[in-house]
Amino acid sequence: MTVVAVLVVAALGACRSAAPPPGVSELRIDDPLDYHAREGFVQLTPPAHLPSSSPQRDQVEIWVKLPEAATLEVAFEHADRPTLEFPPGTAAERVEWFGTGDERRIVDIRGTIIEPGGAQTFYVYRPTAPDPRAPLFGLAWARGDQAVQRAATEYLVAKVAALPPVVDMAEPRRAAILDGVRARNACAGCHGLARPENEVPRQHGLVDRGTDRSGLVTPQTVLWDEVPLEVYGAHDRSWEDPAIEVRCAGTPVTGPGRRCPDGSIARGRLRWEATDPEARALQSAVCESRLWLAAHMTQNARADIAAALGPCRKKEAM
Repeated sequence: MTVVAVLVVAALGACRSAAPPPGVSELRIDDPLDYHAREGFVQLTPPAHLPSSSPQRDQVEIWVKLPEAATLEVAFEHADRPTLEFPPGTAAERVEWFGTGDERRIVDIRGTIIEPGGAQTFYVYRPTAPDPRAPLFGLAWARGDQAVQRAATEYLVAKVAALPPVVDMAEPRRAAILDGVRARNACAGCHGLARPENEVPRQHGLVDRGTDRSGLVTPQTVLWDEVPLEVYGAHDRSWEDPAIEVRCAGTPVTGPGRRCPDGSIARGRLRWEATDPEARALQSAVCESRLWLAAHMTQNARADIAAALGPCRKKEAM
């Protein structure tokens, strides 16, 4: 048996050592590396980068899976910009990676499933071992039940504490990691339904971007050319990406940086006029996301987002 196999077997034994609390269900992904493509998820690319653990590449991805024959609803609530409402059966995930090359691996998945009637089920996945091929264990619970939310969080913390690499860490690093797991599992705090953007830092919470009618942050911004830039996370490539113009209080600024000197919230604008290969790659990824969203809208809804589709139609015609 290989070292990896031994680690995985031991980790799975730790994961199965206790039953989940009432209201919490256990999940599992056996082969995480191609999970999203295999299960029919589509990656959505926003016009500016998301905060990441790497200064060289995006390590946070947004993936969405729609039910068959799904129709997206479009409204205008954010300064005349289109926002979205996803139908029951939708699954949306924030996937965080770590590392590069063959060692790149999923370290965290946060997701929600939209249930009939508008209820939601939150879920989280974490790796069972620090290897890209190791299975992921997961937990799911109903959004809105605070007691179950707390129980799910503490059960998640206990699971993470018993698995490598955390189980082998010395204090106080181990305690800091587990405190971070608790803080990040307070999902509803950042995902209120139709939460406005922050006009000043922390006006509505840590995340400066607002949410759509389903409580999702990133999907609606795919339809926008300009979005607030966040200050959480270790890196944000938007500040140094020539495909993105960063503005503070309406004035263009150049990186490196993470905050506006005047304390205002920085905004990043996708430069459709940029022609270098990296910029064109980002433009193409954004267009693929916009066109996929449009394909799941009614004809009237597609007409409503005509301005967002305009740059992509021009690219198609080139």
